[in-house]
Amino acid sequence: MNTESSSHIETELTLVICADHPDRVCDSIEALPSVAGLRASGVQVQSIRDVYYDTTDRRLRTAGWGLRIREVGPDCYLALKGQTRVTERGAVERIEIEGEWSLDILDAVVDQLSGLWPVPEYERTFARFSPHETLTRLGFTIIQDRKTTRKVRNLIREPERGSGPDAELVIDRVVYSFQGHEVIHHEIEIEAVSPLGAELIPFVQDDLVARFGKSLRLWLHSKLATGWALERLLAEGRLDELVKDGLLAPAAYDMIDEKLTREAVPYP
Repeated sequence: MNTESSSHIETELTLVICADHPDRVCDSIEALPSVAGLRASGVQVQSIRDVYYDTTDRRLRTAGWGLRIREVGPDCYLALKGQTRVTERGAVERIEIEGEWSLDILDAVVDQLSGLWPVPEYERTFARFSPHETLTRLGFTIIQDRKTTRKVRNLIREPERGSGPDAELVIDRVVYSFQGHEVIHHEIEIEAVSPLGAELIPFVQDDLVARFGKSLRLWLHSKLATGWALERLLAEGRLDELVKDGLLAPAAYDMIDEKLTREAVPYP
């Protein structure tokens, strides 16, 4: 996590877990000593709450932006993601502006979005200890609220030389909340953290797919877009038979993918 305002290109690849017992797949991946010849470090566990905002007329979605407040323990971060590009191997590259909640990071985000709507005088509404209240005062409304148990493993090419990680292997258990209902989604993210990391992502992907086969599926949709589709499919009654004890059956992902592809949802 960045503690200062920053803008960069995020490169990651997502594999959704399509299995009757996704926790077992997660446990197996968590136990791997190495992946694609890269040593996997010990597991770092994070409890994350992500709350996404948009205007009431969904201007951010239309423009392909996602505005998020992330809570990790007592810390809050503001992020803006957008302008996504998918590489030939299915990795996703997107612009990301992120930093610890402050007037500086809010300045950076508002500056990026200034052409979308008349920006209020947010300096007067800024609340240092109330990021959600600040965004509400700016005219934003909550469109998604989810909690993630994240397990992160660094992937290191030459640990004996004391080099830092080139990529992160992230195991996410995501709980979406929709009007009192909870739906659980599992996915794996492979994210570059060094210049070489983006080149290593396909090798990590190939190794994981070779080990776990059809339990892993390349997923080109963000958590925000996935949750959007889930909420609407549930409201339409189309997922009733594919959710048991909150867990998504593997077949549910065909419906999610079809809905997002057909409706061309621009969420990053």
